[in-house]
Amino acid sequence: MGRTEPYFEIDEKGRVICKLHSNYDQLKSLCETDSRGVSCDQNLTCKTCTSYIEDTCYFEKSRIDEIEHERLKRKNYTCKLCSNKIHRMWTVLYSLYYKEKFNIEIPLLCCSCYDSLKDNTFMDKYKTRTFSIKFYLILSIIIIIDNLFYLDPFYLAFSIVNIGFAGFCVIIYVKYLKRLKRGRDYYQNHFLKDKHNK
Repeated sequence: MGRTEPYFEIDEKGRVICKLHSNYDQLKSLCETDSRGVSCDQNLTCKTCTSYIEDTCYFEKSRIDEIEHERLKRKNYTCKLCSNKIHRMWTVLYSLYYKEKFNIEIPLLCCSCYDSLKDNTFMDKYKTRTFSIKFYLILSIIIIIDNLFYLDPFYLAFSIVNIGFAGFCVIIYVKYLKRLKRGRDYYQNHFLKDKHNK
């Protein structure tokens, strides 16, 4: 007996849904009526599908469990543009399936970035995020400098805590800026190819 090949669709909100899920009609109806998408998102999973339960899907049950563990616990699957964690299982499976079956690279995108591409506002959001991070980065550096130059023995412990916390924030902000820059470069190299070639 052959394995069931998944067949994916993407709705207007960028949610990937497997059309061969045994509860597809219920999921589709739920996603159409759930305005905030919270209940819908929780149900977009292979765990309730007959093909998963009987282990007849293209993705073996053990592999789906492993992918889900890596997505949730290790955060191995992140958005190509902003590096945020991918929250939906089928977004990952959709990308993996097309890579394995057809050697087609479908980038993992979070909902926010998907919307920004659709609305052509990605660069605006990138600039806003970058500005915010740079602001807090500069603020953290000022806190470090202020505490280093105006050390008061009476408040020494407080100053050391301030310096340590601000230093930690600097490291986080620098890493996040690098991730945002990688996402911007990916966007320019893959989503603006046609504009560069004109």
